[in-house]
Amino acid sequence: MPVDRTAVDDAPAWEPPEEQSISGPPAISSWESVDLGPVLRGERVTLPPSVLTRDDGICLLYPGRLNAAIGETESLKSWFAALAAKQELAAGHHVIYLDFEDTPETAVERLRALGTTVEQIGSLFTYMQPEGPFDDLAKIMVDEAIAKRGAPTLVVSDGVTEAMSLAGLDPRDGSDVAAFYITDSPGGSHGPAPPCAWSTM
Repeated sequence: MPVDRTAVDDAPAWEPPEEQSISGPPAISSWESVDLGPVLRGERVTLPPSVLTRDDGICLLYPGRLNAAIGETESLKSWFAALAAKQELAAGHHVIYLDFEDTPETAVERLRALGTTVEQIGSLFTYMQPEGPFDDLAKIMVDEAIAKRGAPTLVVSDGVTEAMSLAGLDPRDGSDVAAFYITDSPGGSHGPAPPCAWSTM
């Protein structure tokens, strides 16, 4: 059944997980059994996809989750991400684009080719071209962008292989891949929690 995009656009801004947590004493260990009562009562549910809408109204990307595009080189992964960004910008939402493999000219030209306006890009699109790991200074830069343009509804990490290399990690090593995604970087499981994090490999 198609998602009502109007209802999605009118929804309140995404809240970080700590603001959604169930009240109660802190767990002694992560191995402590989880209280399923809120889930059984319908108080906690998996949100339906709300980003990257097809022509038939079906959305493909899940809010609050890491959504990955994995494919061969030149298989249009970055264009797929650009389309998602275009739709979010058109809806008046902030998008953060972390580009580890290309140029700002390419990112802007793709968005313009998809119909994004200069005004939308200038006011809502945060483009970053990291050449180092996500450290304290990088966190400050991201926080400043969020303070200026609001909480993003989409964070794109374009070029995960290159990003992992910058962090000294091997994309062919399963342990390194897991370590990369469990970070406090934008889109990481411990980082800012936008409705949708998207990565391309």
